[in-house]
Amino acid sequence: DTLEGQPAGTVWIGLARRGQLPEAHVYHFPGGRNDVRQRAVMTGMMLALRALQA
Repeated sequence: DTLEGQPAGTVWIGLARRGQLPEAHVYHFPGGRNDVRQRAVMTGMMLALRALQA
C-alpha cells in the first residue's frame, strides 16, 4: 500500500534544536504496522539521545 506516493513503512523523523538547523530523516522500515511503529519509536529515541549527548 502507498500513502501520498510513499511506500508502506516510510517514516519521517524530525529533530530541532536551539541554535542549529532542523534535521529531517526518512526511513523505510519493513514489516507490519506494529513493527514499523516500534522501529520508528526506537529510531526517534536514538536520535534524541544522540542529540542530548552532543
